Amino acid sequence: MTDPLLKGTQDRNVMSDYRGLLIAEPPLQVLPSLALIVGLNEAIFLQQVHYWVQKNEERGKNRWDGYTWTYNSYKGWQTNFPFWSPRTIERTVTSLEDQGVLISAQRRGPDRRKWYRLNYERLRQLEQVAASRRQIDGMSVDCQVYGAEAAGW
Repeated sequence: MTDPLLKGTQDRNVMSDYRGLLIAEPPLQVLPSLALIVGLNEAIFLQQVHYWVQKNEERGKNRWDGYTWTYNSYKGWQTNFPFWSPRTIERTVTSLEDQGVLISAQRRGPDRRKWYRLNYERLRQLEQVAASRRQIDGMSVDCQVYGAEAAGW
């Protein structure tokens, strides 16, 4: 029989073996509700753009046209997302641009970097549409259940 005090020690030793794969660095975070609205890769990317825009806002950097922006190349984004290829990042950015949630631009002059900001208003609209759909879906399920009860099932 294993001594309960030793078991705890063994568990701690086993846990320390996995620390390299379990949040020992700043994690990428995403809300499942956002992923449902825009897609998983898109939600992860949006969250990171939001993070960098907030950092720039705090520092008073990269503000033009009344908005705070961040910039990077597709290859440069790989430092944030080393598990994605530049092509996956490009597809993710294009999807977000098509959804109207991510605004990108290149400034005139020598600065040819691609700049990004979030369209928070469009994100709010998409969130409201998703909430309405959930509400309608919930009502249709409720109607089906009540209809079954009314029919005596």
